[in-house]
Amino acid sequence: MIMSNNIDRKVNTILIFSLCLYAAILITGLVMHQLYLYVSVTNAVAGLLLMAYWIWNKLRPLKRSITERREIFVFSTEGLFVALALYALFLRESPDWLIITQYIIFTLHAITLILFLIFMLTFKIKKLF
Repeated sequence: MIMSNNIDRKVNTILIFSLCLYAAILITGLVMHQLYLYVSVTNAVAGLLLMAYWIWNKLRPLKRSITERREIFVFSTEGLFVALALYALFLRESPDWLIITQYIIFTLHAITLILFLIFMLTFKIKKLF
């Protein structure tokens, strides 16, 4: 029970730190007039980290898992997000649809973090993953 509370506290701390980081990126981007660049980098890094975590969990030899369609869908969607973010970073002038897409992806990641934090604060998890 104490260990579960400690794990919850660590996950909550990571989520709060991530949300503060997202807020800092948003504020810094607005002040420096470089929001599009910061959002694109953040989307690429967030997507790559999520994909790396997923691959790391699937390759662990002691854990046998079955990959569901939902997981494949989320993994593929994150791959698309990373591809769009990298495409946006390497273009000299980005089209409007790409700029809007980057802002939407940034917002989706932030909303997902907020919802996961609410979930973690509402329920006590005995074993995470």
